[in-house]
Amino acid sequence: MELVSDWWNCSLADDHYICLRQKELRQLPTFQARSPQLGLRLHIVDWLAILCDTTGVCMTARHLAVALLDYFMDHHVIEKSQLTLVALSCLHIAGLYSAHLPAYTIKTRVHLVLRLRAH
Repeated sequence: MELVSDWWNCSLADDHYICLRQKELRQLPTFQARSPQLGLRLHIVDWLAILCDTTGVCMTARHLAVALLDYFMDHHVIEKSQLTLVALSCLHIAGLYSAHLPAYTIKTRVHLVLRLRAH
């Protein structure tokens, strides 16, 4: 079998991409907005936005954190007292997945935890 140097430019790569994308779309969870805490979403997203602004977390991580929070809230019943912890966990996971987070360091994480305890 011969290795092609530009394998990503051939039609077989396009076919693989289409096949994998279709599999991915079938496996993605759907957001149905059926969370019992949906009324609290506005407050928790505002809190996340303020937290991201004060700590310098990038927009990519912020939006990913809100998306993760939406999907998690959609499939779980969360106590009101634990909602900020779940939001902070979503922000932490988003920060780990985001490649453009120079400001998301250990110092930022500690600052987030301290702000969480203050509330």
